[in-house]
Amino acid sequence: MATPSSVSEWFVLGVDLGSTSVKVALLNAQSGSVTDSKSFPTNSDLTCSSHTQAKEQDPVLIMAALDQCMEALPRSKLKDVKCIGVCGQMHGIMLWKSKSGCEWQSLDDTMRFVPRDVSQLITWQDGRCGAEFLSSLPKPDSHQCVATGFGCATVFWYMNHSPEFLSGYSSAGTIQDYLVSMLCDLDKCVMSGQNAASWGYFNTSTSQWNTQILRDAGFPLHLLPVVVDSGAMAGKTSSEWFGIPAHTPVGAALGDFQCSVYSCMMDHRDAVLNMSTSAQLTFSMPAEFTPPSSPDPLCPVAYFPYFHDSYLAVAASLNGGNVLATFVRMLDSWMKEFGLEVSESSIYSQLIQSALAQSDSSLTVTCTLLGERHDPNTSASVSQISPSNLSLGHVTRAVCRGVIENIATMMPAQKLRAAGVQRIIGSGSALSCNPVLQQEVERIFQFPIVYGKSVDSAVGVAMVFSDQTQENFDWCWETKRGIRMSKSKSSSISSFSLEADDQSMDESSKAKPKKSCLKDKMPMDSNYLDDVVEPSCTIKFNLHFDKGIRKVKEEPSQHETERFTIKRLFEAVSSGEVSKLQGLHMYLHKNMKRLTDSQYKSNGKTALLKALLNLKQGENETIEHLLEIAEKMGHLKEFINAAYTDSYYKGQTALHVAIERRSMKFVQMLVQKGADVHARACGKFFQPNQEMCFYFGELPMSLAACTNQPDIVDFLLDNPYQPVDVKQRDSHGNTVLHALVSIADNSPENTEFVIAIYDHILIKADQLHLKIKLEDIENNEGLTPIALAAKKGKLELFKHIVQRELRGYRHLSRKITEWAYGPVCSSLYDLSSLDSYEKNSALETIVYGSQIPNRLQMLNIEPLNRLITEKWNRFAHRMFLFNFIAYVAYLVVFTSSAFYLETENRNQSRPPFRYTQNWNGFLVMTGHIITTTGAFYFFIRGLIDMLRKRPRFQSLVIDGYTDQLFFLQAVLFLTSALLYCFSRDEYLAFLVLCLALSWINLLYFSRGSKNLGIYSVMIQKESIQSRSGASRRQNVYPLTTPHSHKTRFTMTSETEYEPCKKPTYKNIYFTTLELFKFTIGMGDLEFTDHYKYKEVFYFLLIVYIVMTYILLLNMLIALMNQRVEDLSVESTNIWKLQRAITTLDMEWILPECLKRKLRSGEEKDLSGGREPDRRWCFSVEEVNWTQWNRKVGIINEDPGKCKEESSPTNVQKEPSRRGLLQTFSKRKTQRPPRREEQELTVLNPVSSMV
Repeated sequence: MATPSSVSEWFVLGVDLGSTSVKVALLNAQSGSVTDSKSFPTNSDLTCSSHTQAKEQDPVLIMAALDQCMEALPRSKLKDVKCIGVCGQMHGIMLWKSKSGCEWQSLDDTMRFVPRDVSQLITWQDGRCGAEFLSSLPKPDSHQCVATGFGCATVFWYMNHSPEFLSGYSSAGTIQDYLVSMLCDLDKCVMSGQNAASWGYFNTSTSQWNTQILRDAGFPLHLLPVVVDSGAMAGKTSSEWFGIPAHTPVGAALGDFQCSVYSCMMDHRDAVLNMSTSAQLTFSMPAEFTPPSSPDPLCPVAYFPYFHDSYLAVAASLNGGNVLATFVRMLDSWMKEFGLEVSESSIYSQLIQSALAQSDSSLTVTCTLLGERHDPNTSASVSQISPSNLSLGHVTRAVCRGVIENIATMMPAQKLRAAGVQRIIGSGSALSCNPVLQQEVERIFQFPIVYGKSVDSAVGVAMVFSDQTQENFDWCWETKRGIRMSKSKSSSISSFSLEADDQSMDESSKAKPKKSCLKDKMPMDSNYLDDVVEPSCTIKFNLHFDKGIRKVKEEPSQHETERFTIKRLFEAVSSGEVSKLQGLHMYLHKNMKRLTDSQYKSNGKTALLKALLNLKQGENETIEHLLEIAEKMGHLKEFINAAYTDSYYKGQTALHVAIERRSMKFVQMLVQKGADVHARACGKFFQPNQEMCFYFGELPMSLAACTNQPDIVDFLLDNPYQPVDVKQRDSHGNTVLHALVSIADNSPENTEFVIAIYDHILIKADQLHLKIKLEDIENNEGLTPIALAAKKGKLELFKHIVQRELRGYRHLSRKITEWAYGPVCSSLYDLSSLDSYEKNSALETIVYGSQIPNRLQMLNIEPLNRLITEKWNRFAHRMFLFNFIAYVAYLVVFTSSAFYLETENRNQSRPPFRYTQNWNGFLVMTGHIITTTGAFYFFIRGLIDMLRKRPRFQSLVIDGYTDQLFFLQAVLFLTSALLYCFSRDEYLAFLVLCLALSWINLLYFSRGSKNLGIYSVMIQKESIQSRSGASRRQNVYPLTTPHSHKTRFTMTSETEYEPCKKPTYKNIYFTTLELFKFTIGMGDLEFTDHYKYKEVFYFLLIVYIVMTYILLLNMLIALMNQRVEDLSVESTNIWKLQRAITTLDMEWILPECLKRKLRSGEEKDLSGGREPDRRWCFSVEEVNWTQWNRKVGIINEDPGKCKEESSPTNVQKEPSRRGLLQTFSKRKTQRPPRREEQELTVLNPVSSMV
């Protein structure tokens, strides 16, 4: 963009489309002064009949007000406008058709446009998206929550309530985006990052929409605008507009709030309190600040994107000047009811005078008339009413104080002080003309307050694009931040820095060039500093440059003794001797240096970090001396918060090191002096899944918790300087509880301290923040701490969390005892994050997590054990039985169809065979349709299951491989069908294999029976691992006989005429006899000459012999080694897991309505008369003799055979049953239970049984 000529004046037009009015301003780009401005009310509010809480405005009236403002500006200056900047009310949304969004008209020789084919503007004050609806929306990948009035939330509302409304439009944006699109005739709406963040579902770190999340939710992605950087150009005007020439650059629309701050903030230590319709209190965050990775709906402070990747901390209240306006309108209405006509301005003036006469009031007014975004259900209230405080002055004073106290609760004065704020700039129409509000601001915040500053969004947006038009926007921005705002280096947005160098010209020329840090991993601390890494963009000026010109020679010896190099400084702090630092302060002051200069850092490590890494018996006197010097030189906070910059230890600060060194003294000292308690150590060394690393959650409090320092945890949570936000998450989204789960290793010592500190943090956080549910916070993978414990296989910690019962803290307990009688008790278990009804539940994670250690043991923990059983009994076993009957019917149809296909078409030469025109032909065709449909079902279901479960070969022994076998069955059938259609005789070989596998897959349904299921598991283990084990011949033989007989009949090539009547495999009795011979190793293989595909026959025969003969031999070996019992116990747990997989598979295919109806447990109120605490619970009755009475001895008639005591989480070992006949024996079921059962075999010694 060309720089305008400096001879003639040129202007930047700023436009602000506010909630109640429109304002325009002309800014002289050379002088930076506002030459003209105009404002008109819009009067555009509409009454929505479809929803009582809807807040809509008419875009036609808004544009008409803009036209009035533009007509009032001098035409002579408009023709010299070189850039247009637009801002306006954020969050809201309007929709339009791209090609017909407006109609350009020429009126009085002036080009203007009128909106056409547009929707109404749904503003930021819209309330149709209630809390229940918002909770149903997908969670955004952003640091900002989604609230009512946000653009994306409104689209979701229309998707659910009126989807046809959205189909009529092709573009969407805020009202200011619409204006830019019409001026530039854009086919696709262009939106700045500021406005995109205000819509929701936008990640400011990546500057991208949450496209995948929105796509999964069915969001119309074509409505999402194209996002550009804040301050970038969107296009050029397509036509002359009120005298502004065509092709004038137009910037992408910005947020009115950011522009208002830009217009008035003069120093980084300023906070801006703007109070007009609403109220906002804000200050700028340091340049290195990054917002949390996920939203916190309970946090009243939001972080708005500003410019150049910086952020504003904002407490935005919905209740500001509108509260006073409502109060005035209420009084005006009362007066009219009394027949008095008084103007609102007179009422307002009298209110102010009355309140000024009343310096204080005991009346308390909570002024949250409109609720707040972080607490939409809150309401206004009046308390402490007495006859003495019902005067007009008392009430007005209380209302004004309530408005200010509300914003102060969102951003307390302590937080402002901790951020380095030194004064507050008061602005806004409501605050500037109300001295009562000003008094309350000064009384509550106790900061110096500056009033009268021009806070004007129209001027602010003009200033932004005035800088942009200069062709050197980056330099102007740095100048604005560094000179006009007197910004410190730590908060500067640019990475430019200027340092002093006291080397002589000769020393500079002889100095060795610094090596770049090519090695990824370097020691965290070392006394060998041959290489010192400096930032590549560091610029230094030499203090002795004039001596070379003047030919002044200095004494090198004296210069060297005075100079503090990094090596000398690090050696001094490592020794801990303060005497070695004498003269440091004077040297730094004389040579214009600071302890944070790059020449005193090695990979970001400062002298403070070096000193903390070299504590001796917990002390180092140089630390306090260094802090004192930094404080005197004005860079204390920057010095304390300096962090490692290399990729391995990046982000580690002095506070991290002090905590790791277990020094409570220095932790308190650093926090008191401004250490960032939310600094993240995010280098490779501090990440999980590294070979040599220590992952503790990156945050200081997580480090204190993971190193078992409850005293430091308590101090960080509750201190008067900067209390830690317990909800803070690291780069993985993990909170301190997630971090504790990550370091648990199931050892007794580790488990003991992790459980203790875990519960301690829960209780402490609850005492300080009542509404925070710390265990409900999810990380980036969508896992809560309990779900993470399940995924990582942290058995003991998971067991404790699930069964946690804290006395005096029922709302923190996950297990609550309802009643107890003797050793029997009934307990309620909280199912949140446990039941598979929820996404990413612990139960689903354990069942499908093939790589999770201890998963078999975790499934035996209550309530998971009973929960799976309850799901099976409630609905899964019926569905399983139906599937079994359907599959048996399918096998019958499949076998019959294959049989008749061969017998009826034996005389035809090649496939495909024609169907006969009779009843048999119709049945065969029907059977083929059924079997083909079934094959397609198994094929599609197999693909879905493989994508959903991601099976691994190592997990097939435990999870089973029936899903893969069903998929293989479908592949074989479809391959056979394809060959059949192409007249290939090889179809028969695939058909035979498919038929054999289909009957073998019947073993899958043995999961429904405990006895058959256990031994089916043993068969699977033998098949994969080739280990000796036990199996039952009855399980295999009846299943293999039919398909073996069918195989032999199908593959035989006997002719119709035989010379002798020799028994053939067409006879079932003969076939059965021959199979039995093969079972005992006496089969005759000479008959294979009659088979068409010998390879297929041999393959099936080998499989048959392995499943009958070899496994029988393995069973005998197992009996001799007495391994059947051990295998049975292990297989029982595996069978339980496989049945759990089957149960969840059944639940997964249920429609949502049935899932809700069949959900396990019930909702209960566990508040006990306190605040409502409704949770979904599951009742379990347990028997625990140990806890009931530990002193009662166990009477046993056989002292050598004491049964193991049962516990709520230990599954009792059941007696073995070796013999399928016992399963069906009436004698067995009618016999009274014995204390211990043994099966008498030739291998077990006979013992007396009582």
